[in-house]
Amino acid sequence: MRKERRSGFERGVTPIPAAFVSLLADQFQLTSSDRVLEIGCGEGYLARALADYVAHVDAVDERAARVARARTLNSSSKVKYIKSRAQDFVLHGPYNLVISLEAFHLIDDQATELGRLVSELTPGGSLCVARVEFFWEEDLFASFADVFSRFGVDWGPNANLAVVDLKRTTANLSAEFELEHGVRYVSVQERLSLAQIAGYLSSISKAETLSLLSKARLRRAMLRQFRQVGPPDEVAGSSRYVAEFVRRHAGG
Repeated sequence: MRKERRSGFERGVTPIPAAFVSLLADQFQLTSSDRVLEIGCGEGYLARALADYVAHVDAVDERAARVARARTLNSSSKVKYIKSRAQDFVLHGPYNLVISLEAFHLIDDQATELGRLVSELTPGGSLCVARVEFFWEEDLFASFADVFSRFGVDWGPNANLAVVDLKRTTANLSAEFELEHGVRYVSVQERLSLAQIAGYLSSISKAETLSLLSKARLRRAMLRQFRQVGPPDEVAGSSRYVAEFVRRHAGG
């Protein structure tokens, strides 16, 4: 039997729209001499996009399979992929930008790690915790949370898992580093099938404790549930790609 070929999104890979990369390059004024650290790089799509603007990117992820694929896909000598937990990675700063897209919420002691990362920023450098607010999340939330619960996984009270209260979590660092907080986002029109959405949800961190067989069953169960709710097999809308950040004062 021919193996089904699934898109990156269906394997749990967060899309990297060009408009979002442009927003990051503009907001953080990336230059050809800058150094960047990405936490939770996955298959390396964002790291490679940022490498077009900067001198070097350290891209860290603890999942061996994702790092191996990132190395296979890599076309830039400016990106170094490292298999490591974020907390265990020996920082090679200073960095002009530290960024984590849809990954920082997975770190247990976020306050400690944020302090460690902020201390490695250059004066004027930024730490960005980015997330995607998918257009379909709220409408389908009750359905996919229910299916996850049937597989013994508690999704939690919010549709979006990646929200981190960056301003509150870095409040104790603000005086020492004179941090400025900000948020920018870009809206991107997207069109997806329900099958793609079910594939994505069954491949992200919430499903990682399940076996491959259970993930396949989860995906099929979600697709059935989505179709019972009543949306068409293909849905479209505007997703928000959000860059929330703190910037270290340029004077020190």
